[in-house]
Amino acid sequence: EFEVVVNGRVVPAEDVFPHEEGFETPVRAEAGVLKVEPDMADTPEEYLENVYALLKGIDCALSTKGKVYPIVGTMCFGSHDRGTRNVLRIFAQDIVRVLDDFVGRPLLPTYGKACWEEKLAGLGNYRLAPYGLAYRVPASIYAERETLRIVYKLAKNLLETLLKEGEVSYRTRKGYPLREEYLRFLSEEEVDLLLSFPERYRGGDKLVPVEEVSHV
Repeated sequence: EFEVVVNGRVVPAEDVFPHEEGFETPVRAEAGVLKVEPDMADTPEEYLENVYALLKGIDCALSTKGKVYPIVGTMCFGSHDRGTRNVLRIFAQDIVRVLDDFVGRPLLPTYGKACWEEKLAGLGNYRLAPYGLAYRVPASIYAERETLRIVYKLAKNLLETLLKEGEVSYRTRKGYPLREEYLRFLSEEEVDLLLSFPERYRGGDKLVPVEEVSHV
């Protein structure tokens, strides 16, 4: 989800993207925000291609700040295999606990003001779905293309480890996984980028350009 920005001001998405009766499109305005629903992908890189293919034709600025509207991101995890889908649903709480620790907790400060006001920010937010499960994260991850890729790579590696080994054991300090635990799933550079993202995001002027998406 994104806020739509025109002339430096957040406006209802419906003002720019009017709804067409009878059409359910992957890019649509709803409840004041722009919702983008890319196709499922097998790799983080393919997912990014799907996202930016949908955003390519948008000629206005998009914000991930969530100052006016409570925007979020939804990570959808599924499988072509029915058995795997059932496992995702049955062990959803265990999966979400691991995602919370590695992904949700470090990103928590980047939820927008409107999300906190509407009580949408926080950990443990997920829902079961026919394809598996959907996990809520801040919309902020869409402000940096590389951070978006890293978040999906980390989540995919965590889930594959859980499904293969039945658990993910790791050490924490004050509720946060130790840096070396992240290095089991990401490179040194990727860990640095992910863990420093909240500080960059607060600054706003050091973000990596991400093509069509603007951080306003």
